[in-house]
Amino acid sequence: MDWSSTPIESAEDLTPIYAPMREVVFDQILPFLERFNTLEAVYEHAMEMHRIRDTDLFALSRFIHSPVNYRLLILKRLIAVPDFIEYGEREAEFYRKDPHFDTLGFYIELFEYLKKM
Repeated sequence: MDWSSTPIESAEDLTPIYAPMREVVFDQILPFLERFNTLEAVYEHAMEMHRIRDTDLFALSRFIHSPVNYRLLILKRLIAVPDFIEYGEREAEFYRKDPHFDTLGFYIELFEYLKKM
């Protein structure tokens, strides 16, 4: 359901979306947060998915959501994963060679910013 076009001007306007939103919160969001209650847990699960499926980025992107490499870069930096620089440089080099693959257009800029954090 696309709730972005639902005008909300009063509490009554929430009535039609209450049940579906409650379902999303209780069936998806809370179980996710119970299972992955730290960024480290999210990262470890993502890496385990990647190891098991080798290069199945589709499965990984369902867990992290695309673009996976942007989110992995941010996760690696936030939890101080030792290969942050190596990973970032490898991905940046890929985008330098083929910039049209950088769908958001700012991976290299993001990497440079994160390196300064």
